[in-house]
Amino acid sequence: MTLRDKLRRPVLFHTVLWHGKDNQPSPTGYVSTDPLVIGDQLSLMQAFGGPGAGVVALTYGPTVSPFIHDACMEMSLQCAERQMPFALCFDPWTCSKNGVKYTQQADIDQAMILALNHPDTKIILNSRSYLPARPSASGYGVPVLDFATGCNRTTVQAACKNVQLWMNGPDFSWPRFPGKTSNAVIQLPCVCLEFNDGTGKDRNVSATAGGPARIIPALSGGFWNSLVATLPATLGYVQVITWNDVSEGTDVEKIASALY
Repeated sequence: MTLRDKLRRPVLFHTVLWHGKDNQPSPTGYVSTDPLVIGDQLSLMQAFGGPGAGVVALTYGPTVSPFIHDACMEMSLQCAERQMPFALCFDPWTCSKNGVKYTQQADIDQAMILALNHPDTKIILNSRSYLPARPSASGYGVPVLDFATGCNRTTVQAACKNVQLWMNGPDFSWPRFPGKTSNAVIQLPCVCLEFNDGTGKDRNVSATAGGPARIIPALSGGFWNSLVATLPATLGYVQVITWNDVSEGTDVEKIASALY
């Protein structure tokens, strides 16, 4: 049985492509830019996810992290060759410079506009396997997930005519704390096994957000099943959170590898 059989719709695996970045030790044992690794990952996704399985790839944009960007370009190319759905998700670090996030609205908006209008980004957005354009109040555009950049959607979409921004919360769901995740969204619901970002030296401190570790227990599959039970009846994709974000304890890659 595949995830599509279980969820009754095709799945998109949210994938982080920073393993091995800046020559740092990789907790997964691989480097995310390696084309052979990407090929193996996509094969696993197809086997585990079932027909129609695809990718949502996290990016910092073309300039903030060339490493992650190169991995996104390669994964997009291989998805096109396999006819696997692909979409981009922009991280808040997209709107930063030299390790400092922008705070002024105009700077945040301009950083997103530049990232979306970059020639490399346009190659990805125009890929034959990119998620198809959908109607919106402002017309048609290909969906791009905005995790939490803080950009003004109206401003950015006006400058990027072919893009439709899906915002974290109203347009796609994500684990909420303390465990109050909802799939009452318009575009892209989610499923997730658990969440635990106490993965640093101090397991009581969040490795990614600072402050106390953020934890949603798996409850022997109860958290996953609670999200499955709230999936909309309408057809469409569901986002599996996540493929390989080991720092937040959501990774299903190890399960797919063990099973397939």
